Amino acid sequence: MRCILLYGFLCVWQHLYYSHPISIEKIQADTKTLTKTIITRIIQLSNRNGVSTDQRVSGLDFIPGNQQFQNLADMDQTLAVYQQILSSLPMPDRTQISNDLENLRSLFALLATLKNCPFTRSDGLDTMEIWGGIVEESLYSTEVVTLDRLRKSLKNIEKQLDHIQGC
Repeated sequence: MRCILLYGFLCVWQHLYYSHPISIEKIQADTKTLTKTIITRIIQLSNRNGVSTDQRVSGLDFIPGNQQFQNLADMDQTLAVYQQILSSLPMPDRTQISNDLENLRSLFALLATLKNCPFTRSDGLDTMEIWGGIVEESLYSTEVVTLDRLRKSLKNIEKQLDHIQGC
C-alpha cells in the first residue's frame, strides 16, 4: 500500500518538476484566438440571418459601443454586460457565444493574475437596470445592434490587448 502511494507521489512530482509556467504571451495569444473565434461566430450568425448592421436604432444606448479600454477590468465589465444582454435574447447560437464570452473573461482574470493586478470580475448589473422592457419590444433590433457592437468591441479588445501594460 505504501509503495503505491509513494509511486503515485513520484509520478505527480515528476510531472510538476518538468512542467513550465504559463507565460503571459501564451495567454494573450489564446485570448486573441478566442476573440477571433467569437467574431467569426457573430459574422456567421449575422450572415445566416441576413442581418444588416447599417441600421440606426434609438433607445439602445445601454449597449456598450466602440470604446477604448484602459485595463482588463474595463474589458471584463463590457463583456459582462454583453453576456447579460445575450442571455435575454431568443436567438440561435446565443449560448455558444455567451459561453465563449465567459471563457474570454476567465482569460482576462488569468492575465490579471499573471500580471499581479487586482482583478474583480464584473457582473454588469448596473447597466441592465436601465433598459427595462426595451428588449421585449424590439427583439430583432436589439439582437442586430448587440451583435454588431459586440463584434466591434471584440475587434477593439484584440487591438488593445498588447498595449495594456499595467493594472
